[in-house]
Amino acid sequence: MAVLGRAEVHSDMPTPVQAKISIITSHADKDHINIFPRLFTLNGPFFIQLESFILGDLLESYQEKKDGKELIKKVLNVMPDKIKHMEKYISNYPMSGGFLDAESAATSFISILCSNAGYGTTYHKNKNTNSAIVRFSINHHDILIMGDASAFTTRRYMTNSAHRAALQNIELLVTSHHGAKDEHGSNDGLWLSQIRPKRVAISAGFYYNGHPDVSLFQDLIMIDCLENSFLIGPHKIFIGIPEELDRAYATEQLNPFFIFVAPYEDNAKWSAFDTRKFIHNTTSSGDLRYTFYTDGTLANFLSQY
Repeated sequence: MAVLGRAEVHSDMPTPVQAKISIITSHADKDHINIFPRLFTLNGPFFIQLESFILGDLLESYQEKKDGKELIKKVLNVMPDKIKHMEKYISNYPMSGGFLDAESAATSFISILCSNAGYGTTYHKNKNTNSAIVRFSINHHDILIMGDASAFTTRRYMTNSAHRAALQNIELLVTSHHGAKDEHGSNDGLWLSQIRPKRVAISAGFYYNGHPDVSLFQDLIMIDCLENSFLIGPHKIFIGIPEELDRAYATEQLNPFFIFVAPYEDNAKWSAFDTRKFIHNTTSSGDLRYTFYTDGTLANFLSQY
């Protein structure tokens, strides 16, 4: 069993024959980039196939931090001409080529919806606001990976009516900032009500201070967009409730979609809830694996440590 909240690094990553690989980082926070130097060391043959290494966030943000400097140095040593970065706000930046098979390539692609949303504003130095939002589109079915994007990030993107129209009924949302409170990430009701995710994955562990927050679950209940988990039965999810006085309030607010079970035995800041809704947290579900058909529909789901 992996230590909760800490990613493992392996040297047995598959090496697809003649595959071209692109890596996108969301922003310069060390918990989003410090795995890469070890990955490069352990998986040299794999990374020879890299086509591009794209840095979300401003280049200066990487150059100002130890982990960022180490990452850039390692990437430049492996692929000096393939590192790319975005110096200003961008939207709907497409990756080169598609993925999956050739027949699907016309409708299946990867794009960066936005990055560096704070550029040209007083939020210029805000690392979370500058986080990239990555979109995987599989035959018009979308998966969004939010990094640590803030509400400022999503508001700047949603101001464009075409952007709003393009993002509805998301197949899978990987929440911002480990499921943090509205004011710390883009998990606010405005954004969630626009994209209406059918399934939600939260990358968080007990080492984060109360992530995921109750407000994320409240908003999802009000929007009522989550599917029931047809692939598995009821499952537990941990929610950050640092104050004991708030536990009864949270239990009332989340009922009947999330049923309080008990405080986490090793740390009462987190409480266990049972749910049938298609929302999972890596803390309580371990590794999350979603498999999609080429038509964009969900084929299988697996959670395991």
